[in-house]
Amino acid sequence: MQKKKSVSVSKKSKSFASRPKQKKVKQKKAPIKRKKPKNDSNILGLFHDFSMSFKNRNSPPDKPLLILFIIFVVLGVLAVFDTSSVFASRIFNNPFHFVILQLIWVTLGVGGFMVAYFLDYRLIRRFILVLYLLTLGLLAATLFTSEINGAKSWLSLGGFTLQPSELAKLTFVLYVSGILATKKIYKTTKEFILEDFLPFFLLLMLIVGFVLLGKDLGTSIIIMSVALIMYLFKASTSREYYALMGLLVFCILGGVLMIASLAYRGDRVAVWWHLNQTGEVLQPRDAGYQVKQNLLGFGSGGIWGVGLNQSLQKYDLPETTPATDSVFVIVSEEFGYVGAVALLLGYLLIIYRGLLIANNTADRYGQLVALGIVAWLGMQAFVHVASNVALTPLTGVPIPFLSYGGSSIVSMMIAMGILLNISKQVNVSTSVIKKGRLK
Repeated sequence: MQKKKSVSVSKKSKSFASRPKQKKVKQKKAPIKRKKPKNDSNILGLFHDFSMSFKNRNSPPDKPLLILFIIFVVLGVLAVFDTSSVFASRIFNNPFHFVILQLIWVTLGVGGFMVAYFLDYRLIRRFILVLYLLTLGLLAATLFTSEINGAKSWLSLGGFTLQPSELAKLTFVLYVSGILATKKIYKTTKEFILEDFLPFFLLLMLIVGFVLLGKDLGTSIIIMSVALIMYLFKASTSREYYALMGLLVFCILGGVLMIASLAYRGDRVAVWWHLNQTGEVLQPRDAGYQVKQNLLGFGSGGIWGVGLNQSLQKYDLPETTPATDSVFVIVSEEFGYVGAVALLLGYLLIIYRGLLIANNTADRYGQLVALGIVAWLGMQAFVHVASNVALTPLTGVPIPFLSYGGSSIVSMMIAMGILLNISKQVNVSTSVIKKGRLK
């Protein structure tokens, strides 16, 4: 039995040995299809990205900017009480009336700031179109309201008033940044105009048009100035620079037409021109009244000021003007030139830190958003101060953080939350501003 087994095994081995070797054919692996998440394009996907954006919430922000922001918010509450107490006592028999309202708005602003600070700013691009259209709707709604101080800029919501033009500054910066962040090489001038400049121009004109219909020239000037600054830093070709110059000429001519369209605007320009030519205020009891009171307040403070809550111009300036459009005058009167310079330095420091953040941000959208926020804050502070000291014709523009107004403080706090959010993505502690355009 053992011999038979060995023979069978040997035969079997020979049969295997006699077979030709088969070449192994390498089979190509089918490409792996990566399935996209089912909820990526719906509401669940948005909530998923929203929750994931809080993952990096422990990244440190720009600390100098955060400290400056907190200081300005606190000073703003104190400034509202100081500048509004006289009028509040006279009308409501309660000196704390306006500061209580401001504290409510600041509380809402803190909530908006926290969301803007922790939510990844890049997610804003997903729903900014909705916010932009909502802003246009609110601006359109103001046209059907009654005028307040010669303008249709407010909506009444219960016991509060909303000023959509303040929200428009923020939504404009966020939406236009997404458009300007897209880089493309255009072969022809026609293609550049239709696909690049025209969308930007139409978005600008839509918002500015609604604001001008509400007779708010000051806000229109700020939005157009911010648009010019953002497009300047976006420009890199001769076509873009020509488009920028054309936009500048258009804004200047449009401003002249808007001034000529209403008599009181022409009167303000006449008062400013006469003052700069002769040193005297024209129509001091009519068109030049507020200019005269502003200059008296600014000059009477001297170097060190008359002291906290000792301003006399709070009694002479009309209604809530000391707490809204003439805050810098009251600050200068009570704290003197030293206080005025310190306030201006504070704004300059915020602008400087914001420019550092914009210059060192990796993505172009973040750069433009940071630049737009800084340009908005800087231009608004400049217009307020310049009109208060008669460097420019008088216009009613609140100064950031310090003026009374819920829409203004909430919008600015949300904007600062976004700016500090962007700062978490970069390290600006040892950086400097580079010459030239943004990256």
